[in-house]
Amino acid sequence: MRAGAIAGAVLIGGVVGFVGNDAREQAVARSEVEVVLGAARFAETSSNAFALSVRNTGGRTVDIVDVTMAGFTQGTGDWAAVAAEPDTWTDLVMPLEPDCTTRPADEDRIEAELEVRTDDGTSTTLRRRLGTAATEFTKRLWKFGCDSASGMGLQVRGPTTSRIEPDRVDATVQITPDGDRRARILDVDSTIPGLAVSASELPRDAGADGSTTVTVSLSVRECGAAPAWDEAAIRMEIVPTNGDRARSVRLPLGSGTTLTEVVRLVERTCGRQERS
Repeated sequence: MRAGAIAGAVLIGGVVGFVGNDAREQAVARSEVEVVLGAARFAETSSNAFALSVRNTGGRTVDIVDVTMAGFTQGTGDWAAVAAEPDTWTDLVMPLEPDCTTRPADEDRIEAELEVRTDDGTSTTLRRRLGTAATEFTKRLWKFGCDSASGMGLQVRGPTTSRIEPDRVDATVQITPDGDRRARILDVDSTIPGLAVSASELPRDAGADGSTTVTVSLSVRECGAAPAWDEAAIRMEIVPTNGDRARSVRLPLGSGTTLTEVVRLVERTCGRQERS
C-alpha cells in the first residue's frame, strides 16, 4: 500500500512536472519575438513607397516601429507603427526613398533592420535578410531612382544624329527636367570598345527654365577593339540637385540612324587604315 502510494506520488509529480515544463515552454514561446521577411513590391496606395510582407512567427502581437535598409532613407509620407499578429502575414507600407550616396550591398540577400516593440513596451532590433526576389526588386528600385534619368526627374531624348564628318559622327542629347528639378551634366563616355566620345561646353546645367541640348562627338579611338553593337551606348555623368553623387546614365544608341552612322564610321576609318 505504501509502495503504491509512493508510486502514485511519483507519477503525479511527474505529470505535474511535465505540465509545468510544458507551460513554461509555451510561455517562453509566447514571449519570443521573431519575424520573417517575404515579398517586396510597389505600394498600391502611394507612388513613393513600397510594401514589404512580414510574417510574425512569434507567439505574441508586436508593433513594427521602424525599418531601415542600406541604400534607402526615410522619404516623405506617413509612417506609423504596424501591428503584426502571430502567425500572420502583414504588409509594411514604407515611405523609403533611394539614398544615392549609399549603394545597397552586393549580396544575393540584402539585410533589413527592424525595430519591434512588444505590448509591455520593450523594443527589440532584429536583423533579417530579404529573400532573393525581394532583394532583386529592392536593387532595381534603387537603380531606377539613382542610375536612371527618369529616376532623377529628367526626360532625355536622343542621341540623335546631327552631323556626319569623315572622322566623326555628331549627335545631340536633349535633357528636360521635370517640374522644378535641376541637374548638372558633367561628362560623357562610351560603352563601345575602341570608340571615343566627347562633348564641348561641359559641365553644363539643366535648369527648370527649359531644355538643355548637349552635342556629343563620336570617333574611332582603336580599330583593334571588337564593338558590341547590341550594347552600344553612351554614358552621361549627371549630378541631380537633390544629391551630391554623380550618377552614370546609360543612353543606348538603339537601332536608329546614330548607330548606323557609327557603324559606317568604324568601317570607313578602320578600312582606310587596313588599306594603308
